[in-house]
Amino acid sequence: MSVPLEERGVYAHTVEGFFHKGLKDQLTERLLQRVADEAGIDLRKKLALRYPMPTWECAVGIAAEELHPSLPREEAFERLGAALTQGYFDTLVGSAMGAMLRIIGPARAMRRIEASVRSANNYTESSLIEHAPNHYSVIVNEVGPLRDHLRGAVRRGLEVAGAQNLKCVVASFDEQSVILDITWDV
Repeated sequence: MSVPLEERGVYAHTVEGFFHKGLKDQLTERLLQRVADEAGIDLRKKLALRYPMPTWECAVGIAAEELHPSLPREEAFERLGAALTQGYFDTLVGSAMGAMLRIIGPARAMRRIEASVRSANNYTESSLIEHAPNHYSVIVNEVGPLRDHLRGAVRRGLEVAGAQNLKCVVASFDEQSVILDITWDV
């Protein structure tokens, strides 16, 4: 079941994990104000239960501009995706998940990726193709610059799971989805 673009939303715990945990030491007054004024998310107040995907994309874009102004947008979004995952691992539930990932390793972590990416919002659909024990393709219905945010989030999770010499690249994308190609050393 595909959620139409206009109904896609990101859950408050994702917004909170990203900004309040993942970026907690980097939140400037200017960043907070821009996110409130331009994206409509006041991070100083109680968050709504869900934010529309365009609002989320705008907020991540502002963070990219404020925190990584000299980087290409794709790289800035990727770094911020890694910060999102790290922020999750800094929560009580996330720390338990991080410990589990270290035990099960990257291959088993990949097999859990559908549930992992789905927990952030109400729309993610994904499928996994195993090419080899250390080579996977993930097809996700993430569009626009958020595909690089997703790439960073997935990369950080696999690093925590122990993937060595990890490569996580956007193999292809269109207006409907992205294919991430992921490999690491065995």
